[in-house]
Amino acid sequence: MLRFRDDDEWSVEVTGHPQNWSVQASREAITTDTGLLLPLLDDPDPAVRIAAAYVLAAALDRAQDIRTALHSRLNTEDDPAVRAALVLAIAQLGGAHRHEPTVVWARDCWADPARPAEVRVSAALGWRC
Repeated sequence: MLRFRDDDEWSVEVTGHPQNWSVQASREAITTDTGLLLPLLDDPDPAVRIAAAYVLAAALDRAQDIRTALHSRLNTEDDPAVRAALVLAIAQLGGAHRHEPTVVWARDCWADPARPAEVRVSAALGWRC
């Protein structure tokens, strides 16, 4: 999961450039291309679905659209690794956008014995982080 720094937290990349600027630029590009990335959640390759979920979690805007797509995919996903990634992406997006219902959702998921193990563990990590 990504750690987004606040504006007053600075670090430097190995290139010598401030890391905040490159992270911000990446998140802006992801936000701009959200429409291209959302369909990748339905790609036949599980690795592509996982990568798409993690990338979409870093978007600066369109959080509700992305959250809806991630939850929809989670409801139909049969690959355990992808389910885990989707839960972590939902938690990451919720944390980045300070979406309180996501915190409640993650808590409820990890506490639900009817959920698959990969969902519960990922939800616990997401809730804790």
